[in-house]
Amino acid sequence: MHARRKFHDDLDNDPQRAKYTLQIFSKIYHKEKQIKEQSKDDLTLKQELRLKEIAPLIKAIKLWIEKENLKVLSKSAIGKAMAYYLNQYHKLEAVTLDSRLELNNNLIENSIR
Repeated sequence: MHARRKFHDDLDNDPQRAKYTLQIFSKIYHKEKQIKEQSKDDLTLKQELRLKEIAPLIKAIKLWIEKENLKVLSKSAIGKAMAYYLNQYHKLEAVTLDSRLELNNNLIENSIR
């Protein structure tokens, strides 16, 4: 997930904000793993669980960024990471609405390489 990577890349510059965001991303990935195990091939259940478990976390990052964004320079690395997340928010949110979508595109990226 590129949004996560942007915060990871900023660990040296703004560790407090980057770590906070990465902790939530870690919870998202952990929940996604549990959901995949629990739902197996049941796409309806997968969507329901994502809405219940992952959507609030994705929204929490957005709300936190909207508050913190006022405290950072927009051209700083963390400011750019925050802007990227906000610009990609609708795509992240879409994952919770369509269970056929993957949380990240690692499989696609690896197949291209």
